[in-house]
Amino acid sequence: MNINDNQTNETLAQLVENLAQELKLYILLEETIRNKQQSIVQGNVNEMRELVEREQTLLLEAQGISEQRQLSVNAVAENIDTLPANPALKDIIPRVPEVVSIKLAGIRQDLRAVLQRIARLNQENGFLLSASLEHVRSMVHLFLRFDPNPQNVYDVNGAIAQQEVDHNVLDCQI
Repeated sequence: MNINDNQTNETLAQLVENLAQELKLYILLEETIRNKQQSIVQGNVNEMRELVEREQTLLLEAQGISEQRQLSVNAVAENIDTLPANPALKDIIPRVPEVVSIKLAGIRQDLRAVLQRIARLNQENGFLLSASLEHVRSMVHLFLRFDPNPQNVYDVNGAIAQQEVDHNVLDCQI
């Protein structure tokens, strides 16, 4: 392996740049998801829509950069012996020059931390949305009390007619 040739150094520099861009995007994504959480709590549907659109845009950009990162990893791996067929960043880090290795390891650690925070926020948002839906179901059930066993209704011929479920809005006795 000749890791010090110019082409490999350029590829390593591109890899570091791709990872830095990916990290920036994931930090923006984390901020967007955190803002989305606040809009869920506040019930601000319009803001939530905007944030979901922004989130999807950031994810598409991150996916593109991630693909570029993998191409750079594969290009570097071509110059390194004894690597797996589809090498990951962790496979390359110990085999590149120390200066680059330190940068790559630091960015990788930051990426992992941001992705863990994003996963936690998404899980929290899922809980918030589930609780909101359950609350809505409870309120609907309270305000639209219905009889699950409707009374039989007969038509003019004396046959039982199909009756739609009877919904009574605010039919509460005190």
